Amino acid sequence: MPPPSDEAVKAAFRRCVETQCVPLVGQVATLNSAAQASVRYGLRRARDNSNTADLDPVKGAPAKRAQEVGADLRECEKECANVHWPEVAFKPWIGSVAIDMCGMPAAHFQAQKR
Repeated sequence: MPPPSDEAVKAAFRRCVETQCVPLVGQVATLNSAAQASVRYGLRRARDNSNTADLDPVKGAPAKRAQEVGADLRECEKECANVHWPEVAFKPWIGSVAIDMCGMPAAHFQAQKR
């Protein structure tokens, strides 16, 4: 049996990313929006002693969760690459394929790309 063509390998990789990784992009976008909204609209009252760490756009709960989901997104794409297109598993663009497929602005995800 001959090895699959380059186009067939790329198509299998894209299908894997589309079915398994693209749903994670929505989670990252939602969590980034929550972190940004907490900074913009997180008004405090005088003598409010509640935890302010949740409002932090970098270390707050929504930002930490977005970083975790961003790492899951990179791992998902890397797993698809390992299965379907192993020679690209460690390319720097792994982790951005699903974002590009969704047509989301890359600037919205810069915190997750490390």
